[in-house]
Amino acid sequence: MESPFLTRLKKQEEYQKKAYLMGAVTVWALVFFGIFVIRPSLITATALQSKLWYYKKLDKSLEEKQNAINKAKNDYKEIGDKISKVNARIPDKRNEAEFVKEISFIATKSKVSIATLETEISTKPQKGLYIYLVAEGEKLDLFNFIENIQKGERLIDISDLTLLIKENKESELRIKSFIYYL
Repeated sequence: MESPFLTRLKKQEEYQKKAYLMGAVTVWALVFFGIFVIRPSLITATALQSKLWYYKKLDKSLEEKQNAINKAKNDYKEIGDKISKVNARIPDKRNEAEFVKEISFIATKSKVSIATLETEISTKPQKGLYIYLVAEGEKLDLFNFIENIQKGERLIDISDLTLLIKENKESELRIKSFIYYL
């Protein structure tokens, strides 16, 4: 017959084995749960958080672009008439002969004679013609000539204008300009 102390000791030992086994199973379950449940959840949450940040940034960018488009539409409404006027003054083709004819007509109308007229074709950065022109006449007539050129049918960008006043009534006008075409 066993002593009550020994029986109690065996029960306590058995209870400790069960407690250690239960602790080991609990630790194993926590590790298993952490690896297969919590870790994927954290990875998914992190990925979703980064996508959310990206989409918020994208939304802000698209909103800014939409605002810029709306501003451009409003600006276009304000200057739409002027753009059509400018487009009407830019021909489809270079047509130098027509331009020379137009300049000659303006010169005759302004009582100015053209001493030299040179053209140079440009394709970069814009399509057009560089015009180098020397005209002679009285000072007021030369001013009228410049004014009539600017009022002409073509859009002309005058980059350099020199007026040489001579001792007699005749003066010389040198123009360096650029005419655009599409």
